[in-house]
Amino acid sequence: MEAHKQTNVLQQKKLKTSSSSTNSLCGGGSSSVVESSLPIPDFNSESFQSQSKRITEKLLNSFRSPEISPEGVYIYTVNIQHFTKDVQSTLFDKKPTHAEMLHKNYPNIMFFDSAWKLLDPSIWYTKLLTECLSISKSECAGHFTGEHNKFTCEKGGTVYKPRIKAGAYNPYKKMLSARASVSRSFKVLRYIEKITKNKVYLMQTVLTLPKKFSEFLFDDPDGKEKYLNCINIFIKKFEIFLRPSKRKRKKLQLGVWDNLHDWGSNKPFNPHEHPHLLYPNFLYSSADKKFTRFQPFYSKHQRKKIKELWRESLVQGLNLNNTASIYGDFKDLIIQGELNVNHEYKKEKHEQLHLLKYARRSWLCDVGKYFMNCNKDNDHVRFSLYWNWIKKQFKKFVAHGCIENRTRVHGFLHNFKKVLEDHDLNYYDFRHDTERECDICGNKIINKQKVHGFKDVGELALFVAHKTKYKFVGVLQQTYATT
Repeated sequence: MEAHKQTNVLQQKKLKTSSSSTNSLCGGGSSSVVESSLPIPDFNSESFQSQSKRITEKLLNSFRSPEISPEGVYIYTVNIQHFTKDVQSTLFDKKPTHAEMLHKNYPNIMFFDSAWKLLDPSIWYTKLLTECLSISKSECAGHFTGEHNKFTCEKGGTVYKPRIKAGAYNPYKKMLSARASVSRSFKVLRYIEKITKNKVYLMQTVLTLPKKFSEFLFDDPDGKEKYLNCINIFIKKFEIFLRPSKRKRKKLQLGVWDNLHDWGSNKPFNPHEHPHLLYPNFLYSSADKKFTRFQPFYSKHQRKKIKELWRESLVQGLNLNNTASIYGDFKDLIIQGELNVNHEYKKEKHEQLHLLKYARRSWLCDVGKYFMNCNKDNDHVRFSLYWNWIKKQFKKFVAHGCIENRTRVHGFLHNFKKVLEDHDLNYYDFRHDTERECDICGNKIINKQKVHGFKDVGELALFVAHKTKYKFVGVLQQTYATT
C-alpha cells in the first residue's frame, strides 16, 4: 500500500525539461526541396505517444507469460499506474527520484535505456546500412535473450538490466557500447574526489555555429581538421579565463573530454557542427601538484565573455581576417552573427554517468531514432523519393567518423598518470580498477550475476534512462518466475 502511495506521489511530480534545439536541413541545390519534404518527428504528437505506448507495452508483455516469453522470464500481473492515460509523460516527462532515496523506496529495479526500441530497428535503417556499408542484415538486428544482469549496489539496491544479443551495427548496441568509455572517465572523477576530498561537478559547454556556416564547414574536405583546431584554440583561451585572477600566468591546466557531433539529434542527416566539452570543475598545476577548484556555474557577464572567446577562436582558427580565405564570404556570420554557447553541470553521480554516455553516443543511435520516429505511410513515400540524397549524406557522415564518435582528451586529463604519480597513487591499480557504477545512484556495484528469471522479487520498479536523466515508469507487481 505504501509503495502505491509513493508511486502516486512520483506520478504527480513534473520534470522541467529543456527542449533541444532543432536543426535545419541541408541548404543549397536540390536540398532546398528536401528541406520541406523530409519528415520531422513530432515528439508531442498522438502517433508518437501511441508508438511509445506500444513499445513499452511490448517490453512489459515480454515478461508477462511463459507462452510469449523466453523460458523462465515472465510476470503474472502487471500494474502500471496511469500508464494508459498519458504515455508520453510516463516515458519522458517525470521527475527523477532522488538517487539516495531510490534504492530505499524500490530495492528491486528494472532499468533500461529509452533507446530500447532500437533493438529492433526500422526496415529503413537496415536498408540504408546494408546498401551503404555492404553489411548483412544480421549486423543491424538484435533481440532480448531472456536473461538479465543482476547488479547489487553498495547502497543495498538491486538493479536488473536486460541482456541482449545484437550485431555490431545495431543502434541499441551502439548506445550500450559507450558504457566502457564512460566508466573509465567516471573513474577519473572518483580519483579527483579522492585526491581533493571535494565534491566534483561534471560540467558541459556546447559550442555552436550559424547554420549556413556549419553546412559550408561540413562540406569542406579540410573543414573538420580546421574546426578541431578552433576547438583547441578555444580550450586554451578558456583555460586562461578560468584561472584565478592572481594566478593567470601560472600553468594551471583544465582537463577536457571533447566529443565533436557533426549532426543534429533530431535531424541526423543535416550538418550541425557542435562539440560537447565535458570537464570537472578543477584546474591542475603539475608544478605545485595541486588542484584548484572553480565554481560550477557562470554569471551572465562570464557567459558573454566565453561566447566572445569562442568567436575569437573561430576567427583565428579559420583565418577569417584573411581576404584570401575560402571562408571570407561567410566571415560576417561569425564576426557579427549570433553564436550559441550553452553550459550546464551535473552534481549527482548518476547524472554524470548519463551525461557522459549521451555525449559519447554513436551517430547511428540518432539515425535509428529518426527512422523509428518517422513511421507513417507518407514518410515511407518520402524516404523513397529522397533515398539517393539520404545515402549521399550517410556516406558523408561516415567519412567524418560519426559512427565511432571518438573522444579527444585535453589538459591534465591527457596525462592523468602523471597526476596519480604526483599524489603517490598507483597507476597500475587505477588501470585495473574494474569497479562498475550503479546506473541508478552511481555508487559502487559489489556483486554482479547473470539470472534467467526473477524469483520472489515482489515489486519491481521500472525505470527508463532518457538523455541525461532517468524516469520512473511504474511498478511491476507479484514478480515470480522459474529459474
